Amino acid sequence: MLPSTLAVRSPHGLHLYYRLPADFDISRLKNAVHPDMMPIDLRVAGKGYVLGPGSVANGGKYQICDMPEMDVIPEATPAMLRFLEKEFMDQPQQAATVQQVFSVDDVMREPNPLRRSSNGRPDMTPIPEGARNDTLHAWAYGRLLHHPDNERQIERDLYERGHASGLQDAELASIWKSIKRHQGKR
Repeated sequence: MLPSTLAVRSPHGLHLYYRLPADFDISRLKNAVHPDMMPIDLRVAGKGYVLGPGSVANGGKYQICDMPEMDVIPEATPAMLRFLEKEFMDQPQQAATVQQVFSVDDVMREPNPLRRSSNGRPDMTPIPEGARNDTLHAWAYGRLLHHPDNERQIERDLYERGHASGLQDAELASIWKSIKRHQGKR
């Protein structure tokens, strides 16, 4: 049984939000969409794009359908952590340092409360090998989906961050083409 948490109904499913313990290295989690045909999408802070409550996309509205006790998002259960380690991580886990508790209000105000201010610039940090293509695709896809008027800048940013991550133009062109195809643009 999963603990009650912030639950958001979307046009294509249900989104559940959980915190990870301080000693869980989130940097090694991978974004995944239906891995091994499981009906699960995993979105990780800094690596993917999540639509939150109130968003309108894919033919419908994202609506809150459950709230956690005392409006505090609970920590993932040990069984959930074992599942994540087995299905979504490659390397052995290493300890992290700081434990923070985020309320529903914190998450609604700032989807990633740990992230430092970007001063209006997108995250342009290099992406490690093994996560580059998926991370760049999710990052640019989400930006283009919600800011189609900024398409040319998003494409330039994709190439800039891709080059900083060690990818060549041909691979970046393939990522951009895939993004456009998934959004119904050619």
